[in-house]
Amino acid sequence: MAKDQMSESSNQRRGRLNRAKGKRKQAWVRRQLETWFQVELPFSLHKQQEESWTHLPWLLECKAGSQVGPIHTRYQNARAQAEAARSPDDHRPFVFVACPDQLADAYLIMRLTDLPDLFPNA
Repeated sequence: MAKDQMSESSNQRRGRLNRAKGKRKQAWVRRQLETWFQVELPFSLHKQQEESWTHLPWLLECKAGSQVGPIHTRYQNARAQAEAARSPDDHRPFVFVACPDQLADAYLIMRLTDLPDLFPNA
């Protein structure tokens, strides 16, 4: 079969593009954390999988795309509420805390780019 007849389906294309987007975002997260913690992954082969990022002090799983949409919506709504109540002289960074009913703990959700503002002396 000729190469032009072997084109990918729309589902295959969407999957390929979604994987590429996830890998781009995952690489960005790794680079940001490596800069923050001043470490570098010694072997470039392991840069694509968060499971091999043992040089970082956190165990990570990166998700991207529509599966994190509900988290983003809740974060944006909570941030808007907090910003509306913020006094003009309050310059603290925002962290979203989620406390689900089924959990005797809580989740802290923040923007990665706010990390230096949360820990300015680190």
